[in-house]
Amino acid sequence: MNRQAGKLAESPPFLNVLRVFDVPDILGQPAPRPFLFRDVEGSDLLKVTQIYESAQAGGKLRLD
Repeated sequence: MNRQAGKLAESPPFLNVLRVFDVPDILGQPAPRPFLFRDVEGSDLLKVTQIYESAQAGGKLRLD
């Protein structure tokens, strides 16, 4: 039996999310909850840091 791919129930929950959001915006969503990033570098990290600071949660963002 050939199963049809692309059924809503079988699709990833964040399918096409990058058409609407940038990765740093998505990574900033947990603010103000504590969050740990590992092996992160670059300009995207600056935007995530700004998101956390604007939520008065700069101390809850940890970089490893």
